[in-house]
Parts: sequence; structure tokens; C-alpha cells
Amino acid sequence: MPWDPVHRELALTLWKTGCGSARIIEALAAAGKPTTKNAVVCVAYRAGLAFQGARQVTRPQVAKPARVPLTPEERAERERARAARRRERDAAAAGRPVTPPRPRVQPAGVPVSLAVLLTDVRDGQCRYIADDPRAGPATCCGHQVMPGSSWCPGHRAICAAPAQRPASTFVRFRRVA
Repeated sequence: MPWDPVHRELALTLWKTGCGSARIIEALAAAGKPTTKNAVVCVAYRAGLAFQGARQVTRPQVAKPARVPLTPEERAERERARAARRRERDAAAAGRPVTPPRPRVQPAGVPVSLAVLLTDVRDGQCRYIADDPRAGPATCCGHQVMPGSSWCPGHRAICAAPAQRPASTFVRFRRVA
């Protein structure tokens, strides 16, 4: 059933004032035009009023201080602290005693990790994963690598096995008389 210009104008003026479709339906029913929510929304859409987004409440703008980016060391330390708090919280929730983390023992000849995030490692930096990646973001050693290697000399000694001479696969045939 087509809309009368009077009812259409009433619906559009109520829509512009911010009334919801339920109130517009009630007003149209009181004016003698029973209709549905879909019909009201369609009239507003065809008039170019619908779907303009949520109404914005104006709030005073507060100036935020400029953020200073963290160094990779600070970021790694922050993630380690978060992981430790997470482990303590999970242990307390499970009713287990909280055990302090074991001190790190550095093997001889292996440099102390620079804690470079895995995503920030560049060419020429050691890619040995120094931390447990399950405890937080994976951090790498980050020291200078040996030519043709992905690791620094200390981590290469741990990761790479010395080249061995391949075993011979030749077997002499024996003649059985």
C-alpha cells in the first residue's frame, strides 16, 4: 500500500529527530497508518536518512602524551615479566605452589643474548632462539654471525654437528663355491 505524503513526512521528521522505529510506528498508528518497522526503515533509506552510523556523543578531546617506542631489550623484559605473572596466576588458579624461575646458566663460549625479537632479527644477526617461545614472544641472540651461517660462533658450536665422512655403501660380492 503506498504511503500518503502526510504519513511519509511524519515518519521522516520523527526519524530526523532521532526517534526509534518503534516510536515512529506508534505515531503512525495514532495518525491512522498502521505499518511495520521494515516499512519505516525503507522510507528513511529511500530518503537518504538511514544507515548514517551511530550517533556521536561529543566529548572534550584530551591531549594524549606522545608514546616513546621501547627498545628491544625493554620490550623483551616487559614480555618476560608478563609471562612470569601469567605463570603465577595460572599456578595459583590450579592450586599448585608457585615455583620461582630457575636462574639461567650460560655455557662457556656462548654469548649472552641481546634479546632481539624474532620478527626484528636482520641479516647478519644470530637467529638462535634464546628464550622459551611458549613463555612469551620468541627472542633471538642477535650477535654477529659467522659467514655462511645463521648462528654466532658460540651457538654454531651448540647447533651444528661437525661434518663426517659418509660411510661407504659398496659391498664386495663373495662367490660361494
